[in-house]
Amino acid sequence: MAKISTRYVCQACGYSSAKWVGRCPECGAFSTFVEEKVVAPSKKTSFENASKGGGTTQWSTKPQSLSSVEAHRTERLSTGMSELDRVLGGG
Repeated sequence: MAKISTRYVCQACGYSSAKWVGRCPECGAFSTFVEEKVVAPSKKTSFENASKGGGTTQWSTKPQSLSSVEAHRTERLSTGMSELDRVLGGG
């Protein structure tokens, strides 16, 4: 269920605040804030949506086999601390 919240918007510059203020901190105008109701979407996690059959469409590329992926060699920097270098993947 969507939650309805109140925002206050300065009519002079468009600055938005969660609480009413007498003077706009952005433009300095007095008494220009107007109350607006905002409907916030429900905060469902993608796990909850997926468990209900909704699924997600966040993957924009098709799966590839590991043998078709080209590996890039990058230069590693050593910290001078052998244990830290080992934990971080060889320095």
